[in-house]
Amino acid sequence: MSHRHLRFGRSSLDVLNVASAVLIIGGLLMAVQIYRIHSINIVASEVPFTGSIRQAVDRARTEKRPILIDVYSPRKFLCTKMELNVYSRKDVADAVKAAFIPLRLNPESSKRSKEYLAKYGITEVPTTLFINEKGEEIGRVQGYADPEEFLDELTLATSKAYSIQPPPQPGQSVETKK
Repeated sequence: MSHRHLRFGRSSLDVLNVASAVLIIGGLLMAVQIYRIHSINIVASEVPFTGSIRQAVDRARTEKRPILIDVYSPRKFLCTKMELNVYSRKDVADAVKAAFIPLRLNPESSKRSKEYLAKYGITEVPTTLFINEKGEEIGRVQGYADPEEFLDELTLATSKAYSIQPPPQPGQSVETKK
């Protein structure tokens, strides 16, 4: 009976070392990602979001203010990044509080949220949707926006929400003052 011994040459050990290092680094990166995702619960948002569609819609109608809808998933990195880098900033929170009714919806959390967002064609998270008190879309930001870009979008949505004259419809002439 012959016994065979497995022999690893120098190159085989090098491959195993590299593979082990890749697995360790991958595991560490995954741990960092998981920590970031769960840290959203540690950092309190400066924006006072409600999770109630009915409450937000009622307030918007009563106060004649538009709604900012933060469409998110706690499992998505970019949603966490928006929370940590954008919504946690005082200047962003102040701008949101001054002009909007803030509503946060997770399309994965309830059938009602999913159905409500479906009528606006929301296909990805994060998405920030701006609607007027009548429920008409006045703007959106799809994906991550850095704080300065987001503040610009808030200003644009605010100007659309509070404009006195609606934009002309296709085929409608625009009167100009001479």
